[in-house]
Amino acid sequence: MIRLSRASLFAALLVPNQAPTEVEQAIRDLRDPDAYVRADAAERLRHLGEAASPAVPDLTVALRDPDARVRAEAAAALAWAGFEAAASARQLAASTRDTEPAVRSRAAFALGGLAKYVVHVPEYRGAIQDVVGALCGLLTDPLRDVRVNAVSGLGHFGRHAGVCALGVAGLLTDSDDDVRMFAAGTLTAIGSSAGTALPLLERAASNHPDAEIRYRVAVTIASIDAKHQSGIPKLVECLASEDYTIRANAAGSLGELGTKAQSAAPALVRALGDVHPLIRSNAASALGRIGSADAAVVRALKRALRDADGQVQQSASRALEALRKQ
Repeated sequence: MIRLSRASLFAALLVPNQAPTEVEQAIRDLRDPDAYVRADAAERLRHLGEAASPAVPDLTVALRDPDARVRAEAAAALAWAGFEAAASARQLAASTRDTEPAVRSRAAFALGGLAKYVVHVPEYRGAIQDVVGALCGLLTDPLRDVRVNAVSGLGHFGRHAGVCALGVAGLLTDSDDDVRMFAAGTLTAIGSSAGTALPLLERAASNHPDAEIRYRVAVTIASIDAKHQSGIPKLVECLASEDYTIRANAAGSLGELGTKAQSAAPALVRALGDVHPLIRSNAASALGRIGSADAAVVRALKRALRDADGQVQQSASRALEALRKQ
């Protein structure tokens, strides 16, 4: 063990201030009169991730910097600064109205990343309406990257983004592939709160040229319209998709709907004969979960007990056990 003399201890107290840490130096540089130095400081903080959390107040101030690059780098740094950065949610929401596209894009990205804190931490929940409204306002932005970050960011807010459902559904016909796919995913995340978009969704589920989007939209419809079950036939149609992943996901989604999906039992029985074992396994599991103990269902599941694939056998066995317990 190292022991310091009393004199050494006293001398240590008289040592001039230690050199600033990387974060401290970056905070100082954020206040530099040179815009290049300020922007470089914000970029360095971005690379530090959550270690840059002590700089959140200064980065928040930098969102109003007269230089566009500083504002953009500050928004990007806040995206990675962790929990403390949620305190800047309203200021980031204001930055979505910036005249510089890069600032709008990075502010939208940051808000999506901070959603888990804004939604789940009581002290930040008051910003939800402002943040969702700001992201919703970017859905028609002329810049593709802004639209991508806005629509994907809304997905992190789940049901709270229901007020934007119509605008999100409008992006299903966007000219950009990524925007369309993120729109479909966000609608799935919004779920039952996307009711205002139901007419648009029903058209997309029937007519959209992309099979993956038709599937995602069908899932959303099923969660919105459980009473009338208009989403069930759309999911059944997905069981006939040429893409085996869509067929497998459709079978799984029907199972997640439980007893509401009993009308899909005949289609799921047919799916037990699919060439791909994953679809057969998911179909067997779904039949157990929807609770249809029809004689044809039971016979089909018993045949699946002799399937060449072990996972299909297990799924069929569990499904039959679940039906026996009803």
